[in-house]
Amino acid sequence: MPPCVLKKEQRKHLQLPSQSTLAFSKNKRITISKEVSLICVKKPECSECIFNEKCPGIWHEYAEHYGLEEFKPIKENIT
Repeated sequence: MPPCVLKKEQRKHLQLPSQSTLAFSKNKRITISKEVSLICVKKPECSECIFNEKCPGIWHEYAEHYGLEEFKPIKENIT
């Protein structure tokens, strides 16, 4: 789940993997920096977000069905 859909208080407790951390999908290991981009999408504005490098984005299917308007880049520090 992208951090930008969480409330500010919830984001304080968020622990995102580093870009090199492995994720698991249907018993298959994938790297966040490569294969996730095949199943997830981000808005161009996400490049301005403080979580951009760690956030995988949102699934293509979700974006196609609901759009990406609810996702806004977070520019302030959460501490």
